[in-house]
Amino acid sequence: MSNLAAELKPFEAAARRMQGWHFEYLPEDVGGETPWDYEAQAAARIKDSDAVVDLGTGGGEVFSKLLAATNCDAYATEEWGPNVTVAGNRLKRLAPVTHCSSLQLPFQDNTFNLVLSRHEAINPAEVMRVLRNGGRFLSQQVINDFMVELGDYFPDTQTFPDFFADYQNSFSQFGARIIQAEEFRYKIRFKELGHLVYQIVVAPWTIPDFSVDTHLEGLQILDNKLKQGGELLFSAGYYLLEVENEDSKELYRFMPLRRDKV
Repeated sequence: MSNLAAELKPFEAAARRMQGWHFEYLPEDVGGETPWDYEAQAAARIKDSDAVVDLGTGGGEVFSKLLAATNCDAYATEEWGPNVTVAGNRLKRLAPVTHCSSLQLPFQDNTFNLVLSRHEAINPAEVMRVLRNGGRFLSQQVINDFMVELGDYFPDTQTFPDFFADYQNSFSQFGARIIQAEEFRYKIRFKELGHLVYQIVVAPWTIPDFSVDTHLEGLQILDNKLKQGGELLFSAGYYLLEVENEDSKELYRFMPLRRDKV
């Protein structure tokens, strides 16, 4: 094993042990903070809701805070098995957690007047199906080209569609009204290469099957860059999207009804 691999493997191991959505190592934000506060907006929407679901709740870290001062009927979903247990324990007095994909929801039509999604891929048709007339969908998502510069070092870095535009188009087709659609871009800087390895491993959709051993060549290039005074600087950003279901009947021209129960 090379010296570099030996230095980086503890960070890889730490990432594979992670449960919930709590990062041990975070990059430094360069370029300011997002001009909106997702948690504050979500909390305000919950106060006006009597039925809410949080899609891809992670370990329930954020949703538990949002529900602290409300008595609304609350539910959560999570696809990654280990996090289902973590979220279930954290939310057990607040909301049941369903183990499922956010792309196909196991809820009855017109169940919620608020659907939340923080950093979770969604299916606009499913969101619209479970929303009541007048219901809201609020989401904060990571930009599609997050850390796109990784492709210069790792050819198998994934590229993603422009979901920010795609989601807006889909919701509009289903008769929803766009309330907010805002994007904010900035840079992030990693203090050391191990922190970057940690980030890649905890977000496996970035570089599938990534490991220190299989991607050591690219890591060596980055290590040399650091030793020559370079930086681990990458593109980052979020977008905020909020829509209102003005008339759910529009949806049913595009897809059949489902009658699953909560």
